[in-house]
Amino acid sequence: PYTTLFRSVHLVLGGSGRAVVGHVLAPEGYGKPIDWRYSRVNLSFFTTSPEHFATMTDAEKLAWRQAWFKSLEGQAYVRNPSGHSAMINDDATFRLDDVAPGTYRFNISVNAPPENPYTINGTRIGEETRTITVPDGDPDEPIDLGEIELMPIVPQN
Repeated sequence: PYTTLFRSVHLVLGGSGRAVVGHVLAPEGYGKPIDWRYSRVNLSFFTTSPEHFATMTDAEKLAWRQAWFKSLEGQAYVRNPSGHSAMINDDATFRLDDVAPGTYRFNISVNAPPENPYTINGTRIGEETRTITVPDGDPDEPIDLGEIELMPIVPQN
């Protein structure tokens, strides 16, 4: 513990979750170099409600929610309700640190650089979305998603 003039503070550096790593591949047939600075990897919590959720009573819904908050996914959500995000490195790899066990919606979005200084992102190049499960395990052993090929974005006319 670290003691201040008025109180003690317990400071923990690092977490107990696992790293999620991978390597992003450009969409098939995309022949241009990609500036990965305009790309993001996001993990958000994935929950599925019971099929009959719409017809459940308020008491049944409350009981389901209370049970969910006690589950691994619920506990992970309480620790980090906004999920995880990271930039993609120049070598097209990424690393999300301290991911608690649970089921997540995994999304990669890749954009071209902006065409003018008044926009944040350029044209969308590709993306990939899937559901992943991070099992409980040794925090020193990352979950390697391997090579992830992006799906090309078809322009809307």
